Amino acid sequence: MFDPETWAKTSDVVAQDAAEFVPKMIQEMRWTQGDRVLDFGCGAGNVGFHWILPQVEKLDGNLCSIDISSRMLEYAKKTYPHPKIDYICADILADDEGKGLGDFQFNNIFANYVFHQIRDIRKLLQRLHGMLKPGGSLGFIFLTNKNWYFQALQKLAKRDKWKAYFEGFEHIVADWTSYEEKVDGENKFTKLMQESGLKVKTLQILNRNFFYEDIEVVLDLWLSANIFLHRLTEPMKMELREENRKIMTEFAGVPLNSKSLMKEYEIVYGVVDKPQANINL
Repeated sequence: MFDPETWAKTSDVVAQDAAEFVPKMIQEMRWTQGDRVLDFGCGAGNVGFHWILPQVEKLDGNLCSIDISSRMLEYAKKTYPHPKIDYICADILADDEGKGLGDFQFNNIFANYVFHQIRDIRKLLQRLHGMLKPGGSLGFIFLTNKNWYFQALQKLAKRDKWKAYFEGFEHIVADWTSYEEKVDGENKFTKLMQESGLKVKTLQILNRNFFYEDIEVVLDLWLSANIFLHRLTEPMKMELREENRKIMTEFAGVPLNSKSLMKEYEIVYGVVDKPQANINL
């Protein structure tokens, strides 16, 4: 994320889903005293601090919060410091960093609103599988391709005005999250997990919605999550923001001058296990 302060203030939809689904993940996972837990793609640190840390503290465990963004980690360390949380800036998909992090072993892993930002999902799942202890669980929430963020990014990146600034956007749009019918999508994502050596406990495609009283908040959220923002001047950012207003209101089916917005979106919620190793007696 480019702007952690704005992201933390405007990502109410992420907080809503975390508050509902992280406790469900925790209930479906196996827990023991002193567990080591990974918050993968921790972002601004609020989800890990508010919803994962209490479970970790209860068992006198440790929470490792990893993110690729140094700005996000700086914000998280400053805003959510805690003796039970270790913040690490790393890209586990990079061979030089990822292999080193593979030496860490975790009892449980959380990945909230992360997978849809990863294009090479199979490589990521293989890395997470290697970092997960046998019998441990991976819980996740990710957006499917049917969401306002990807829709706006793809439309803007194809316009002559923005092409040069959004160069490389196709490498971050997670085309693997697309599907036709819901049942086919659930089968597709289940197969993806199984092919990565993970056993599916729960996997569901869920329709969600969130009401924003102020549409300006949604526009700020979209900008804060845009990794290309640093390429733009301040006037260009404002121009991009207004173009996105047109796309967003069209996507929601409301007038351009709307003050509020009901945002409909779709998530995949799941919990998968790494099977216990077979022991031949």
